[in-house]
Parts: sequence; structure tokens; C-alpha cells
Amino acid sequence: MFIALAQGCSSSSGGGGSSNRFPQITPPIEAATPAGLKSAFMDAVRLAGPMTLNASFVNPFSGSLSISQFETDFFQTGPTVLFNITTNVDNRMAFFNGQTSSNCLTSTPVPYTITPAGQAGPVTMYAQCYTQITSGFTGDPGLIMVGQNNGITYIWDANGAAWTAAIAKPDGNSYDVHAWYSVGIGNGVSGSGAGQCGTSWDGCSYGVAEVSSTASTGAFEMTAAGIGVGYCGVQFASDGTNTYGIGSVDGGGSCEAQATLCLLSSNESTTASGGICTAATPFSVTTAIGTIGGTANSVTWGTSTYPASANVTLNGTATDSVHFGPTTPPAGVTSF
Repeated sequence: MFIALAQGCSSSSGGGGSSNRFPQITPPIEAATPAGLKSAFMDAVRLAGPMTLNASFVNPFSGSLSISQFETDFFQTGPTVLFNITTNVDNRMAFFNGQTSSNCLTSTPVPYTITPAGQAGPVTMYAQCYTQITSGFTGDPGLIMVGQNNGITYIWDANGAAWTAAIAKPDGNSYDVHAWYSVGIGNGVSGSGAGQCGTSWDGCSYGVAEVSSTASTGAFEMTAAGIGVGYCGVQFASDGTNTYGIGSVDGGGSCEAQATLCLLSSNESTTASGGICTAATPFSVTTAIGTIGGTANSVTWGTSTYPASANVTLNGTATDSVHFGPTTPPAGVTSF
């Protein structure tokens, strides 16, 4: 849900008048998403607005890699739904684009880094402006930063129970989008924006995801891992014709053996072959991620069988994989 900003902001580089300086990230991601995942129900959920981020997860698909589970968990209902996450970001960018004054967007972009799970190293982002949203609970930084460097837009949205980083690069009349997000930040704490998980950080869905869309080719990739997100580790990719998936299903306290599938992107039900199904490197952008097993207050979770080396640390602390970016603006970034 969009929360009113604590202060005004700017989206144009000159004087009066507004501009669409910041792109919307949902439309280009949706355009590249396989048609079979974009059901009427999915669209109805997205258009109805963001859903609660405090739902628990019950896995009805244990034992096999299922495109139905992937669609349910990431395109239909629950705290991990992709388009609910990206629409939240777009709502804030629309607000910024509607402002009529300027200052910070003429400043020099300041580099900073995020540390998404599985990456070979930190990812460099850039910020020129920041604003603070009223925190909904203890541990919610309410921080939004935006910046543009060499024509590329960088967004960091650490607000509420889900945190998102997005990089939008122009590609023809659209954008290539590379984004990372986490859910469960508000688990186990009280407040208007927190998850209702009692006192346990692991009592509700808690995990991370990465998504990439390429406008010029229609390529789509997504990877995810966590507690109560359906998978210990999973990765999907579509070349516009076929959708390939590989991962380890969350069996409830343990992780299922690695499994694969390949289906026609048009319906996600007909077995496919060739193309991305047999490609030596079906994933060109996203990184395979999987949980490192553990036990906490409410649950025990397993070590993912995909990828070969698990790389997602979940412990409820401010340094685990869910908390992957800054909570305060770097020096030199100016308030809107």
C-alpha cells in the first residue's frame, strides 16, 4: 500500500512542470513475463492493489517442481507476488514524477552498493535524491532513494515489510529491468506496517527474489528462495517461446531433490523441447540462490538442493540475506 510521503520531492530537472523522469518498472517486466503466467486472476489481483505481506504459506505441491506452484506463489496470491511488489515501487515513482520543483536531481550521482544473495560481489547503485516515509514499525527505515547515471535509473525502496532494488536501462521504447526484492522485514514486530507473526521473525514468509526482463528480446528470468515461499531455491527463465525451470521445492522442514521442467510459455502446461529447454546456459542475468538450512523460533528449514552450494542466509538479523541494502542515505545524497 502506498503511504503518504513525509516531505515533498522533485522529479524534473528544471523549473516548473512535471515529467516522467522515473520509469515505471512493472509494464516492461509484465511485457516479458510468459503469457501462461499472466492469467486473468493474476491481473485481477494486481489491479486490485497490493496484498497483505503477513500471510503464512502452506505448500500443496510438495514433491515436484510445479509451474502451478510458481504461478500461485509469485503471480497470484501471498506476500511474494511480483507485480504487487513492483506496483508499490511504481506508485512511489508516480508520486515523484508528479512534483513540480527540482534540486537534487541536478546533483552528481552518488554510488553505493547492495548485496543481493548469490551475487559474486556487491552491486553498484546510484542515488541523487532520497526521502523518508514514516516508519510503520521498529526496524523499518522508510527509505526511498532514486538516481540516474548515464541514462540508467536506480531505485532503492526500503520501506515496510518488503524491500526492493531496481535498475531500469532504456531499451528502444521500453526498459530492461533488473530487480531484487525481499519479504518478511516486518515479521515478529508490532506496528501498522508489520507482519502479524507474533514475536517470531520466521513465523511468516521470509525470503528473497531476483527478476530480469529484456524488452528487445522478451526474455524473462526469476529466481527465489526462503522460508514459506514455496521453494528452498528455484530459478525460471523464458525466451518468449519456452519456459525452463529448475529448483528444490520446500517440503516443510526439508528440501526436495532438484527437479526441472520445460513448458510452452504461451500456456505453461504443454511440455516443450529445444531452445531454452536444452540451452547450456539458460540463465544469462539472474543468479541461482538457495537456502542454508537452520532452526529458529517457529520452524526448521532445510538446505536447498539447488544450487549445488546454498547461499541464502536467514536468521532474522539486520545482516542476513533479506536485509540487503542501506537503511540510511549515503553522504552526498540530497533530500527531496
